[in-house]
Amino acid sequence: MKPFFTTLFLAGAILLSSSNSNAQCYSAVQLDGVNQYLHSPFTNYTYTNFTLEMWINSADYNPNEHYISLYQNAYLVLGGWSSGGVFDTWADGLSPIAIATAPANTPAVGTWHHVAFVFDGTNQIMYIDGVAVTTTPTSGAVNDGAGTFTSGLVIGARYTQNTQFTPTAFEDVRIWNVARTSAELNTYMSASLSGTESGLLAYYRFEDGAGSSTVADLTGNGNTLTMYNMDPATDWISGPMAVAQTTDVQSSC
Repeated sequence: MKPFFTTLFLAGAILLSSSNSNAQCYSAVQLDGVNQYLHSPFTNYTYTNFTLEMWINSADYNPNEHYISLYQNAYLVLGGWSSGGVFDTWADGLSPIAIATAPANTPAVGTWHHVAFVFDGTNQIMYIDGVAVTTTPTSGAVNDGAGTFTSGLVIGARYTQNTQFTPTAFEDVRIWNVARTSAELNTYMSASLSGTESGLLAYYRFEDGAGSSTVADLTGNGNTLTMYNMDPATDWISGPMAVAQTTDVQSSC
């Protein structure tokens, strides 16, 4: 009987291996640049300092595109609307109100890159793949809008949700009301977080998977993203963090 059980064990191992190799580990969403975006009503927070960070894979880095648009108790934007394919920012209340990267720092299209916009109370800083490519001395304080900034968080479009769309894939978007240091960004950009880190307001790993029309906020703060004009069956893709995450919410991965 021993050969039979050995054969059965080997067959099971091969089947399991085949099943795992064919499993799709979703960890990103692909937007078409026409009318697709994600939105959360978002909660009111204060932003003495802040960090907006994300992994993106863009088809063009063209002008007039918004990647992260936060219009809830602050008006903060990480996008691109200047010529030359640069990254631009907006932080209402700060002076200067906007900064930009140099065209020479624009990453290659069609590949994944980590991008972060940080305000530490003294400087506005833009990071690309962990490198500070723009550091601008800054004065002022983030404007809370006095109750007028009430459109929430939008990924992939302007806060009005009807323009400045982008043909970009998004992965691992994190919103903080603390300034992340260069060391912190470089240490954790490719690692999973617990979701309970100090100052982490929203954390989207995009692992909800095909069939889901929402993206969970893994902080527990309830800032769930909803997909608009998107197909939950086809717009989920595998991103760079599908392998890097130490804990995966998908049982199939």
